[in-house]
Amino acid sequence: MKKTKLMLASLAFLGAGFLAKSSNVQAAEQSNTGFAHKDGKVYYVENGQLTKGWKSINAKSEDSKEGTHKVWIYVSQTGEVQTGWVQDNGSWYYLSELTGEQKGIGLMQKGFLEVNKTFYYFDESGAMKENQWFQTTEGWYYADKSGAVKVDEWFQVGNKWYVASGKGIILTNVFITYQDEVYHFNTSGEMAANEWFEVNGGWFYASKSGAILRNTTTPDGYYVNANGIAQ
Repeated sequence: MKKTKLMLASLAFLGAGFLAKSSNVQAAEQSNTGFAHKDGKVYYVENGQLTKGWKSINAKSEDSKEGTHKVWIYVSQTGEVQTGWVQDNGSWYYLSELTGEQKGIGLMQKGFLEVNKTFYYFDESGAMKENQWFQTTEGWYYADKSGAVKVDEWFQVGNKWYVASGKGIILTNVFITYQDEVYHFNTSGEMAANEWFEVNGGWFYASKSGAILRNTTTPDGYYVNANGIAQ
């Protein structure tokens, strides 16, 4: 306890109103609660004591008309405010570091975020989606086991193939031409393979590779024209 008090005695508390790039994080109303600097590190103190774990604090937009809102920070076991990646109870979170006088303070992120040219998605709790499908108002997406959201690529889940658009949205009900071959992805986004399928009254046959047969005879003896439609 004495060690903690000595450390606190040497900490300089920051007042309310120090400005960041997009948020103005304010110290709490108690005079002994807020952020403090020591030896190039940032700590968070409540009622004169170092804290740890998740903490909800007030933030204010640069546009004062928006008022204040709650943001989350994460404090390590030693009381240091964390930035960047944090793992807690089996889930990953990302805390974007503020700038200027607030450098060293990380705010928990939600929604899509690009980190080192890779996109991730964090739900309302801040937990990163990983190894799963998820849906937003824009459509369906897939995050692999590293948490990276598939963007502008073909990818396989189980024995099924899918395509993600440049925005990461899974393409559905669409024909795609790739290297002179045509492929079809159904309402679930799955690529047709080794099967017949129907689109707008026309029947098509997708080979084992997924390429739609055209201007040839299918394995079961039906002729398909140059557009792949059975005659």
